[in-house]
Amino acid sequence: MKKDSLSIIGIVVGIAMLLYAMSGAGTSLMAFIDFKSLVIVLGGSFAAMLVSFSMNEIKSIGKYMNIVTRDTNKDKVEFIEQIIELSKKARKEGMLSLESELENMDDEFLKHGIKLIVDGAEEDALVAILETEIENEEERIKQGSKFFKQWGAYAPAFGMIGTLVGLIQLLGNMEDITKLVAGMAVALITTLYGAIIANLIFLPLADKISLNSSKIIEYMTLQYRAMKCIRTGYTPKMMQEILGTYLTEQEKASLEEKMKNAKR
Repeated sequence: MKKDSLSIIGIVVGIAMLLYAMSGAGTSLMAFIDFKSLVIVLGGSFAAMLVSFSMNEIKSIGKYMNIVTRDTNKDKVEFIEQIIELSKKARKEGMLSLESELENMDDEFLKHGIKLIVDGAEEDALVAILETEIENEEERIKQGSKFFKQWGAYAPAFGMIGTLVGLIQLLGNMEDITKLVAGMAVALITTLYGAIIANLIFLPLADKISLNSSKIIEYMTLQYRAMKCIRTGYTPKMMQEILGTYLTEQEKASLEEKMKNAKR
């Protein structure tokens, strides 16, 4: 399965640009590095996540990242062409003939639906099962967006907490102006870390999941409608009309052209 690595590239580029800016004239890059500040922001915000979410949801971080990197640029025209060919085979040779096509399918949702059709599932059962799968997938994706959005809200808050801790420690060193200035810089770093981690990593990840969500559910809905058409036994022309409603005008024209060429 292809992966969309643009989000990861964006984070890396963002960090590189920040490091470049931080290493500007008159300031050492080391002045922006403070391990304790990072512990307060990352450790504190993660501790808050443990309070807010269940262990199963925490363990799903990897699954949420899979949604971020999932390739959602599906070729709908090619899919409709393939599904129309499947429908022709089913109309000509019977639904059981589709069993031989299952091993060539990479998409688990489509594979499950076709298997249900091959097994003779009634239309009501097919609809109930596939609609439930779509709803469950949509809920899982929403949970991923909510997860990173919440983490993105906690990170700046703990940045401010770290700053307050640093300022309190400053007050204990009022007699030493050198320690006072150095302590002020460290106190501000936690706010900086919180802002960077939230706005460069967690909140953009939440937005990417939300964006991918609409594309994933739209494509699953197209697949669902296609499987209903096969189960009902619609003609290829009728399937083209029904499934074409999910296409842009340009995609419709492309599909029309390909279907004409297929008849020649």
